[in-house]
Amino acid sequence: MTNYKIFMKDKIYPWDIMAHPEGPWHITTTLEEFCGYIKHFGIPSSISLFGQFGTDAAAWLIDICRDTGVKFPSYYGSRDVLDYIETARSKGFLHT
Repeated sequence: MTNYKIFMKDKIYPWDIMAHPEGPWHITTTLEEFCGYIKHFGIPSSISLFGQFGTDAAAWLIDICRDTGVKFPSYYGSRDVLDYIETARSKGFLHT
């Protein structure tokens, strides 16, 4: 796990960033950008996922963490993303 934070939302507004604790956050606006950043820099310490592809990003990262045995990062996100991650955790798909 690498000590950086990544935020993904398809439409970014200034208040989105200001509402997040303890920045700085690396900003991504597409699933491709999010995945590419993690492939290049490694698993982040925190993620924040919102928008149209938030659940897709969570699913991709869950698979990566499960396949590599890396602990899933701390997370923030929209209710659907949080529910998706918690379901994966309850089914034993995440290392904690």
